[in-house]
Amino acid sequence: MIYQGAHIRDCARHMSIVFPIVLIISSLIFLSRLLPDTVAQALPTFSLWHFLSLTILKYIPQLLTVSVFTGVLLAIGRSFHEREMDVWFASGIGLRHFVLPEILFALPIVLAIAGASLYLSPWSVRTADALRAQLVSDVNPENIRAGEFGTTPGNIFTYFFNGDREDAGNIFIARNDGNFHEIIIAAKARRDTANDVELLALEHGVLYRLPRLADTGVAEATGFERMLINLPATQIASDSPRGATTKSLNWRDATERAEIIWRIHQPLAALFLVLLAPFIARSHPQLGRGIGFLIALLLFCIYLNLLYFVRGGVAGKDMSTIIALLLPPLAVFAVAWLIERPLRR
Repeated sequence: MIYQGAHIRDCARHMSIVFPIVLIISSLIFLSRLLPDTVAQALPTFSLWHFLSLTILKYIPQLLTVSVFTGVLLAIGRSFHEREMDVWFASGIGLRHFVLPEILFALPIVLAIAGASLYLSPWSVRTADALRAQLVSDVNPENIRAGEFGTTPGNIFTYFFNGDREDAGNIFIARNDGNFHEIIIAAKARRDTANDVELLALEHGVLYRLPRLADTGVAEATGFERMLINLPATQIASDSPRGATTKSLNWRDATERAEIIWRIHQPLAALFLVLLAPFIARSHPQLGRGIGFLIALLLFCIYLNLLYFVRGGVAGKDMSTIIALLLPPLAVFAVAWLIERPLRR
């Protein structure tokens, strides 16, 4: 039918505009979350773009869901505003006739969301964890390089060694300790161990303690003949179910079952919202053109928060699997019906 092809093209055109905008906005939000870690030297500057790319891939199912939902909403809203819907209604074509073309339009995107949810997003989580673990291992005492500055995660240590770790000289270390900045200068450093923990034994140096704020203490300088320190390493959780492959998840385990349900819900949420879009985007002249978009934004936020809620409920063994699968769509449908009912009067 003519209206089906026209509607599919209209939805595709609007989504092609919406998706880059959503991607740019999301990238700026993710970047604003990563920049403080970079400034604090918890993440090296060169790794910033790697983590940003992996974060975008992690959330690509939600970004595609927002884009396809918004694209359908804008397409139908434009048809109402330009009175195209009046022509279709006069020809005997109602809103329910637009369900099939929307399914045809959304189906490839829903399949892409399913693939991203089941494979791409977990892969990005695993890769980010592996990269973070590699960055941590780079500042392990085993990897100290002579004549090079290095930084541990969280800016706990900034260090410089001139010489081999077995017998290094001209040592400089800066670290944060509560309300104080500590600077350690030592003439020599040797490797030592205590309780199977590798330490650095500093010899013939001075420890400077500088208050981070003026009213938190006074500056101190203490000389020492010998001081033992270690370079802390942040433990990276590599066994999180969020980074596990879908095939490796065990349905009998509550936490892993919650992760499976979360991944299943991603494409189902996109399909459900697309089918709901025509009835949300109907024109309400007395309330203005933007009311449908505001309702859609509210429903998407409710749906997304319900997904987080059911994942936590299943993981905590407080919610059955059937309720976890049915609660989000039924609750969103009920909210949409309660909102639309008074607007139709």
